[in-house]
Amino acid sequence: MDDTAVIDFVASVRERTDETPDLIKPDIAERMILHALDKGASISNIDTDIVIQHQLVLLAALIGDAHLSEPELDAFLHKSRVDADELID
Repeated sequence: MDDTAVIDFVASVRERTDETPDLIKPDIAERMILHALDKGASISNIDTDIVIQHQLVLLAALIGDAHLSEPELDAFLHKSRVDADELID
């Protein structure tokens, strides 16, 4: 995914509801995605609460865009739970 695709995705997320532009700041969301893709962007100076807020909205958008079937969504949630449990242990 290149920078243009990231910018387009963030713009599309911000356009989905009237509330989304207040929840997602484009510069932060873009940096977070580029960081996740190991494209050299840093998120070290972003407040943890802001990161979590952006992660939740971006994850919801990604899952919505994936159009998962019910079994696929269940599998995703199960894997997420297993991964979270491993991080906590």
